[in-house]
Amino acid sequence: MNCDGKMSLGTFLFRVNPQILRITYTRTAAEAAAPYAPRQVTDMNGGGRRITGEGEFYGEDCEQQFAALRQRFESGGSAILYVPSQPPMLVVPVSLELTGRDAAGVIGYRFTVLESPAAGAAGRLTQRIADGQHSLWDYAYESGLPIGTLQVLNPAVMRPDMPIPIGRRVSFC
Repeated sequence: MNCDGKMSLGTFLFRVNPQILRITYTRTAAEAAAPYAPRQVTDMNGGGRRITGEGEFYGEDCEQQFAALRQRFESGGSAILYVPSQPPMLVVPVSLELTGRDAAGVIGYRFTVLESPAAGAAGRLTQRIADGQHSLWDYAYESGLPIGTLQVLNPAVMRPDMPIPIGRRVSFC
């Protein structure tokens, strides 16, 4: 999690957290009905979380703030979402909407991201070469290892919340 209580999506840091944030927990279930029999409901899987938010960018650079978030959405792929008081989540950005703009330098936005089912897939790794975009928290989430374990295994990383310089080895065991 970010130590300063700010929300981030990949390398994009929200200066002001969204005013509205919803985290919806879902499961996939199948329902079957047969004549003269009680209906059957089958739990198919653990589902994932849907995270939606609404907020405003303001100030002289509000357009640049929105453009940076839009670029993150347009680039595709997954990203780590940090939300204060929640563990990091591997998510896929789904939608970003410009909801309003006024002459006083305010841009409203709304977004949706879905938790990726690939969370924990990196748990089989023993080492990885840092790409300069991910922090130790990102690697902790992807591997399923506690952040404290990764800090012990990677003592050269002084700030687990900052991207690890490109080319540096990250150890998982």
